Amino acid sequence: MVDFILALVFLFLAFIFLELEKGYKILPLDELRFRAKQNNPVYDLIYRVNTFNKALDYTLWFLITLSATLGVVLFNKIAPFWIGLIAVALFLFILFIWLPNRKLNKTSIFFIKNFTPLLIKFLNISYPLFGRLKLNKERSIHYQNSVFEFGDLKKFYKNLSHKDDIRITNDELKILINFTKLFTKSVSEVGQNYSKLTKIKVSDPISPVVLDELYKSKQDFILVLDKQKKVVGYLDIKNVDIRKEGRVEDYIQTDLNYLSEEDSLIEVFLAYQKTGSLVYLIVDDNQKTVGLINVKDVIDLILKNKNLVNDFNYSSIDEVSKKYLNTEINPSDKIE
Repeated sequence: MVDFILALVFLFLAFIFLELEKGYKILPLDELRFRAKQNNPVYDLIYRVNTFNKALDYTLWFLITLSATLGVVLFNKIAPFWIGLIAVALFLFILFIWLPNRKLNKTSIFFIKNFTPLLIKFLNISYPLFGRLKLNKERSIHYQNSVFEFGDLKKFYKNLSHKDDIRITNDELKILINFTKLFTKSVSEVGQNYSKLTKIKVSDPISPVVLDELYKSKQDFILVLDKQKKVVGYLDIKNVDIRKEGRVEDYIQTDLNYLSEEDSLIEVFLAYQKTGSLVYLIVDDNQKTVGLINVKDVIDLILKNKNLVNDFNYSSIDEVSKKYLNTEINPSDKIE
């Protein structure tokens, strides 16, 4: 009878330790840190115990193996062979197939809250031993459910720059890193703020004085306002020079397109694909114009790199046709 009770106790302990192991690996460390900072007591415990890293892995699996082995040995000692065989097979199925595939639930949370403080105390003792051991594989592969964000992608690109066996240059990697900003930055962060934009009235004449002020603004596009100070169009500064005569209304673009201030930068390209427009007014949820963005602003952000100085003459067919002559690497060989 004592052996039977001890067998159940050890098997139950194996169940608890595996529930803990599953719960601790539910999210990557960065996500656990983020949730712990939100004053969530459960994720705070999970994050704290995960800081033991390798020692946690070895300790948990040592306890799982020890308790499961003792439970199976004691159960087979008192039960007939065929009953023991079925019981062991069922236990192994529950322990290593059914249980690990379950999501974090109330049972897991209960065990985490009540057993993690004790486990942390045990780890403080076992860490000098287990902490020196090395895992054959990266710990991240044990996560059953990972959260991968653009910040992680940026780290991945930066890590690539330190590798020797890579055919991507650092300048190309910087472009890739900047490309992630299309999904993480909003148009209001990159676009020009309305208060800082140069504006002109639709009734203003085109004169040398007006043009001089527009050129000094160093803006490619000038907002055009009516008498009520409502935006009715924009002026492409490249299409106006001192030889032009008339009024602003004769040269403005009145086909306006809009983006929400909360749109990500990728929306600029999606809008361009749809409308063909290079310029977009940024509006808030009250339909108020809060800024302006154009496709060139976004391209400049992606290609922003002090090492990329483009002085190539694209208007020369002779230079373009001979661009890759007498080079060791053909542009088509850069990417495998």
